[in-house]
Order: sequence, then structure tokens, then C-alpha cells
Amino acid sequence: MTRLAGRHVLLVEDEAFIGMHIEDLLLDAGAQVVGPAQTVALALMMLTHERVDAAVLDLHLEGRSAASVGAALDARRIPFVVVTGDAGAAERNGLGTAPVLAKPFDPERLITTLSALLADREAGTPTRAA
Repeated sequence: MTRLAGRHVLLVEDEAFIGMHIEDLLLDAGAQVVGPAQTVALALMMLTHERVDAAVLDLHLEGRSAASVGAALDARRIPFVVVTGDAGAAERNGLGTAPVLAKPFDPERLITTLSALLADREAGTPTRAA
């Protein structure tokens, strides 16, 4: 499975076990993983200094909202998937149009969703309201 071959995917997740699992999924799909970033500050720094084509974003990092990371991704028109244990968090944080996968999630669905977002971006199709 190499549907994300050559893509740089920012991983924003503060739980080590979940982060390792998602990183393995992304690597198996051919992605180059940026991160994982466990804090908002680290995620924003990586977003500024690294190539990022797409992102996987947990909205709760060490007790803080990561909505500012989602807003920064939107501002750069970088597609992202919200992966969270709180399915309503994306909408409450102004990211209601981002695809949300509730933990625990289907690994295939994560890769399929990221692939579709990247394909839509390349085709010029808006995937979310910016």
C-alpha cells in the first residue's frame, strides 16, 4: 500500500502509543512522516519549517486545544484529518468541515481519507471551507 508515496504528512498526536500506530500506518502507505508533534508549539514550528502536504491532527494535546494548528493548516490550504476521541471537538473548534475519525478508527479509512484529500487538492477541488 503506497498511496501516500512521497507525501510529507505532519502527525500531531500526544499519546505515544497512538502516535506510533499512526506513524506505522503512514509509513506503510509510503508517506514520509513529519513529527510526531506532541504539543501545539512543536506542531506549529514543524508546519513552519518542514514540508507538509497533509496532516493527521489530534485536537487535544496535553490538555490543550490544537485548534490553532488546524487553523494554520487551513490558512496554508493543507488538507488534514482530525483523529480524536471527542468527535464533536472539530465542530466546536471551528474545524467542523474537516473529516473526523473517532478513536479507535479504522486504519484503512485513515489512509483512504488522506489519499482522497490529497487527490482533491491536486485536482483543485475544495475539500473543506477555508
